[in-house]
Amino acid sequence: MLPEDGTVPPLPGWRAIPTPGHTAGHVSFWNEADGVLLAGDALATMNQESWMTTATMRRELRWPPIPLTTDWDAARESVRALAALRPRTVAAGHGLPKTGGAVPDALSRFAAGFARPSHGRYVNEPARADARGIISVPRPVPDPVGSGLWAAAGVAALGTILVLTHREGVRR
Repeated sequence: MLPEDGTVPPLPGWRAIPTPGHTAGHVSFWNEADGVLLAGDALATMNQESWMTTATMRRELRWPPIPLTTDWDAARESVRALAALRPRTVAAGHGLPKTGGAVPDALSRFAAGFARPSHGRYVNEPARADARGIISVPRPVPDPVGSGLWAAAGVAALGTILVLTHREGVRR
């Protein structure tokens, strides 16, 4: 457990900043003297939805990982709190660090336009947790790819049965 005053005892000059959203107890770490923000999964510095940017690691400010971000309203407020710090360097759990004089304004613009994604289990209803752990999670969203694969497998199996049945009837 970290002290409630935000200090990080083994790291003088660093503060723990509560940044719930990705997970209920998520924290980021801030060093004001150096302008360095270790954001963890409060945000990303790459587009994780694009295989191309995943391969090239092009730096851009993006929302946290969609499948595992459990409260999008809290995530938005956390990003806004981080932007208010005006860091010169942002290192996130996904992507390469962004650094330089343009970072504070870029993070402010990102925070101002932060919107939840269009899809995902927790987009319309967050998971709820307290100090003891998870209280509730929303029902899973339908998986159109998985459902389509099962439907296709069912049609293929039915077709195979019909073909075999027809062949057996022809032989008699």
